[in-house]
Amino acid sequence: MLVRPSRSQTGKSLIKIDGPGDWDEIFTIDWAGRKFYMNQFVDRRNEDGTFTLFRVAFINRKPYLRGSTTKEFPIVHGTVRTMEVARKEVARLDQLSESPTLPKVVEELSKRIQLNFWGIDLGYSADGDFGFYEATAAMSITSRSQISDEVMTIFARYLNPIFDHLKTAILTPSSWDCWSQPSLVQH
Repeated sequence: MLVRPSRSQTGKSLIKIDGPGDWDEIFTIDWAGRKFYMNQFVDRRNEDGTFTLFRVAFINRKPYLRGSTTKEFPIVHGTVRTMEVARKEVARLDQLSESPTLPKVVEELSKRIQLNFWGIDLGYSADGDFGFYEATAAMSITSRSQISDEVMTIFARYLNPIFDHLKTAILTPSSWDCWSQPSLVQH
C-alpha cells in the first residue's frame, strides 16, 4: 500500500506499507490535520529488480510521451538528469513509442478521463506489461526544473511538441471539448 497526505504531489511524506508490521510508519508523516490517500501497490519490477515509470501528457486528449525513469525503489520521483541518464531515458521513450500496446492503453484512458489537460504516470516492465500509478490534472507536464539547457537538447523531440501544443491549446479555448455545455456562463 502507498500512503501519502492529500495535496502532496511531490512524493514528500509518501511511504510504502509492505505488511502489517509497517503500519507504524504512518506516524512519521506530518499529517497536520490533512486527509490522506491510500493506493494499492502492485509490484511491476523489471527482470533486473528495478522499476520503470513513464509519464504521458494529454493536451486536448492527444497523448505525448513526457518522460521516463528507472529506479531501484518503486516510489519514483524526478531527478536531476545527466547527459548519460537523459540518453537512457530517451532510449526508453523510443522503445515505448514502438509498443503496439501503448496506443491502445492511452486511447482508452483518453476516452475514460474526460479532461483536456492532464497527465498520467504508468509503470512499464520489460515484458511489456503496463501498470497504472497516477492520473491527475495537477501533474507537471511542462516543468524543466531538473533539466539543464544542455540536457534539454536530448529531450527536445519529446518535450518541444508538448510545450508547443499546450501553448496553442491554452490560447484557443474553442478547441477544448471537456464540457458538455457550449458555454461555461449560464444565462
